[in-house]
Amino acid sequence: MGGAPGEGASWQLALSSGAKRLVGLMLVLGLLIAAGVGAWTGATINAARQRDREISQLKTDVARFNAVVARHNAAVIREQQAAEQVNKASGVLSSAHDTLSGVLNDPGSDSSNCSTLSCLNVTSRPGAEAFAAFGRTLRSTPVPPGSAAIAKRLTADTAGTGQDWVEMAEATSFDSFGNAATAAETDGGHFDSDYQALITSLDNELTPLGNEAVTLNNAATTLNHQGAALNRRAAALNVTISVRTANPDS
Repeated sequence: MGGAPGEGASWQLALSSGAKRLVGLMLVLGLLIAAGVGAWTGATINAARQRDREISQLKTDVARFNAVVARHNAAVIREQQAAEQVNKASGVLSSAHDTLSGVLNDPGSDSSNCSTLSCLNVTSRPGAEAFAAFGRTLRSTPVPPGSAAIAKRLTADTAGTGQDWVEMAEATSFDSFGNAATAAETDGGHFDSDYQALITSLDNELTPLGNEAVTLNNAATTLNHQGAALNRRAAALNVTISVRTANPDS
């Protein structure tokens, strides 16, 4: 087709009906592909956002978990220190008492065969020194608050009985020796009673501490299972976290 000379040419593309259908199909496919790409992009963004949310929640959970574990581990340390104090006090005082008993039962402290005042003085001196040594050990040995009152009472008993033995060792007459010996017998009875009360009190302190240790051990097992679950979440998200370990009380 042509125009008049001097006029611009006008071109028209003549398509057959089949070609028109092909062009329409290509346009539809293009729109579908574009829609598919958009859907894939949206899903990817949503997945990334979901992962970020899960990571953020995981970090929050780890921080809370680690704070709980820190408190648990501190409780374990306190319980262990308390149990160590009780066991040490019981052991030290029992050993000191054994030493004291050994001195009092030693032949060197036996005054039953004495016929002179000087002999009585000599046989009393080891006992006076032994009570003084026990008193020093008692005063320097920390005990838990629940046993403090009994320990204070035993300290007074020890000082009083020790002074009786000092007076026996320094007596200048049979009468003064006899008076000091009578006082030593009375004060010694209080000493024996309060010593046994203190040891019993220390033993009683161990019962609740032992129960607490069992509770802490069970808690450690539960916490460490929770920590393992947090690590599995981190592995699934492919992130690195730092999960504290709950210490058992052992």
